[in-house]
Amino acid sequence: MASPQKEPVDPEVQKERRKKWAEMAAADVDTQAKEFLLSFIMEFKGRSEEVLDIAEEFKSYLRNDGDVDLEEDLAHLFLERRGDARTVVELREALSVIDYDRNNRVCFLEYILFENDKTVDDLFDARDKGLPPEELIKALEEAIAQYHATLAEGKAEVDKRAELELLAEGFGVAAMKARAELAQMRARGFTSAHNYKEIRAKYTTKKKEKELREADKSEALRKAKAEEDARLEAEAKRKAQADAEERAARRARLKARASAFE
Repeated sequence: MASPQKEPVDPEVQKERRKKWAEMAAADVDTQAKEFLLSFIMEFKGRSEEVLDIAEEFKSYLRNDGDVDLEEDLAHLFLERRGDARTVVELREALSVIDYDRNNRVCFLEYILFENDKTVDDLFDARDKGLPPEELIKALEEAIAQYHATLAEGKAEVDKRAELELLAEGFGVAAMKARAELAQMRARGFTSAHNYKEIRAKYTTKKKEKELREADKSEALRKAKAEEDARLEAEAKRKAQADAEERAARRARLKARASAFE
């Protein structure tokens, strides 16, 4: 599908955007995920966990602690593990599209924009409209905090169990205590308890966001929703026009090819 045509961005604006992009792309993955959600807050209202889950998966492919982007080989692997069934050549072409700053690395922002069929200009165009309503920003920050708190709790419990299992293999008082504590963890249902925390966190997050949607009575929220609906409608029209132009061009090429054999 051909990309929708948009008005060219002023060179000075583009220069400023590239500077801001460099700052955003150098931030840690969690910050990049938040930046994405802030720009498309209306579109992802109630769906923030989708982006946060992908961010956690992306982080697991980083080569070193402190890295914020993937080298080309790891980016290939990440795309493949995400279910991208393209060939190596096609993946390389995809990476050339994703790699906005042409540094042969892929940061999370580049990937999540690509995954959602958005561009860097889309990211900044959304921001140029001004900050989202305060209620939405607060709800998003609470959802992100709850998500990471749940992950931290789960990791702490998993780490604790691994430590106890190692101690339990030994001898003496420490080993006996470790075995006793492991027995207590199993008795209270370690795995199910951990899953329950995750489920409860998701329920709480979605409940807050659902309440926010249902209590959508402020003028700021109504205005933001109207603007987002208008943007999505305009984007759909641009894509429909681009599709029509591509089909017309394809018909013209086929007609020209047929004429050559007459």
